Amino acid sequence: MSTPLPPTFRDDGYETQSCSVLHSRYLTVYERTVMHPESRESFSYDVVGHPRASFHSVHVLVAHLRTASSSSPSFSFVREYGQGPNTLIWSLPAGGFDERKHSSLEAAAQAELSEECELSGGELLRLLPHTHPGLLESKWCANRFTPFLCIDPGAAASPGARDPEEEGLVVHRLTQAEVEEALYGGDMLPPAVLTWHLGLAELRRRGVAV
Repeated sequence: MSTPLPPTFRDDGYETQSCSVLHSRYLTVYERTVMHPESRESFSYDVVGHPRASFHSVHVLVAHLRTASSSSPSFSFVREYGQGPNTLIWSLPAGGFDERKHSSLEAAAQAELSEECELSGGELLRLLPHTHPGLLESKWCANRFTPFLCIDPGAAASPGARDPEEEGLVVHRLTQAEVEEALYGGDMLPPAVLTWHLGLAELRRRGVAV
């Protein structure tokens, strides 16, 4: 079975002349050669993508608004190993969209909540329009992500199994002040930062005091 090539949402005049697989394991590295629309010169680039996840992931901000112990909201964040920086990082419950397992992006988000945070239910909100292709991860990456907000989920009766490499993952319930402190400390993933801001804006739109 051949490895899928990264999708092109629009080329803006940069004509793809060739795209081939250089390396494929968990992630795939492609060589993409494009022609510059003005100079008509060709340039080759390394592009990283995740074809097994349809080049798309979900990130979920979990907001706990109603708790018995506090009148202030708290938020579930994940502390896990980041293989790139080779250190512990802050992130949100997140994962790839696998068409073999997930019927929709919402289903992928619910699966990650169950597997990583042992949570289910609550109000799940997609923070982008359904027609949106997803937000870019980085300049050299073909992957995109869709942010979600989940309000007041409960404990999952039968949590999904984590992947073996996720065994060291720890879920922390943070106050807003603690999130703000970690936000720009240098070890929080950019999709988590953006999902946080979009989720906070939605909560404020609903009149939640955050």
